[in-house]
Amino acid sequence: MRVPGVALPAAGTRARLWLADVVALASGIYVNGDEAADVAFRETFPARAPALAAGLEQALQALQPLPAVASSGSTVSGYAHYAFGLRDHGLLYRMQLPLAGHFDGCSEVLEVACGTAVFLDILRERGIAARGVERDSASVRYARGLGFDIDESDALDYLADAGGRFDGIYCSHFVEHLDIAGVDRLIGLIAHALRPGGVAVFVFPDPESIRSQLLGFWRDPEHVRFYHPDLIELMCRGYGLDPEFHSHRADGREVVPFAWQPPLNAAATVPNPPAALPSPAFPVEPAGRTERMLRRFGIISPAALRRLENAFTKHVAVQHEYTARLQSRVDELEGAVRSLWAVNQTWAWDDNAVIRVRKPA
Repeated sequence: MRVPGVALPAAGTRARLWLADVVALASGIYVNGDEAADVAFRETFPARAPALAAGLEQALQALQPLPAVASSGSTVSGYAHYAFGLRDHGLLYRMQLPLAGHFDGCSEVLEVACGTAVFLDILRERGIAARGVERDSASVRYARGLGFDIDESDALDYLADAGGRFDGIYCSHFVEHLDIAGVDRLIGLIAHALRPGGVAVFVFPDPESIRSQLLGFWRDPEHVRFYHPDLIELMCRGYGLDPEFHSHRADGREVVPFAWQPPLNAAATVPNPPAALPSPAFPVEPAGRTERMLRRFGIISPAALRRLENAFTKHVAVQHEYTARLQSRVDELEGAVRSLWAVNQTWAWDDNAVIRVRKPA
């Protein structure tokens, strides 16, 4: 949802509550679909309708145009347009939903550079107390309008004043906005702000993801560079934080070489079936006067049986040889598919790397 070009009503007013209800309903439609949102609306609207109606006029009167936001040296002019116009909030919600479990059991979580509070919304639904810090005023107003506790401040300055306050810190897509000195300072300040036993989770674009490299990273006007999760983990160790989770190791990925030659012999073909062999006839045609006489009495001579056995043996041998050539070709094709799939899986790797560390108790 794009932020409207208006100022939010004051906190605690009926207008603010009305607006929060409207945004929550719209978010439910977007994330869950029309049907689920309709059910929730029918269940909650009758009891809240009077308050919503009473706040409507006040909300409309309170919505005033936003003043132009001047750029400064610490932000990019027009960054709010990116935050609300180019980022897919529904996708961000689905992408971060599995990460909330890292903070189960935490009592006070901080999201660094929380933006429009997508992850804070996930934590709130999970019953985890959390707050955020964000420098962009438009994002702060939007998140506060949804009822979240957000400090409008530089994240690094905020962390410097939060020694030992939090038992959980979530840092998503922030490190790539900093140079290496900034990342070093950020990790040191996160270690400073964590309580003993507290957990920190870093999420950032994975440099091993082809999709991140080609499709997403450079859309953000403030991205500086990629950081490999091994590097972030190593820097965390330098500040005494113990690694607990590394997404590369968790997903079992394997880096495979790209072969210069195709993995399949292009000249090879599927073997032709063997020339038709006469099926061994039974009963065996008699050879000689003695066998013809024995046949009259329904008796097959040992020599005739040996001829029958030899014919069967030859027939089976030809079929086995053909089957072996077919199996060899099948094995070659399966090997080519496995080789190509191993390379192709690099496209399936997650766009984001995740590192979880803990401050020793």
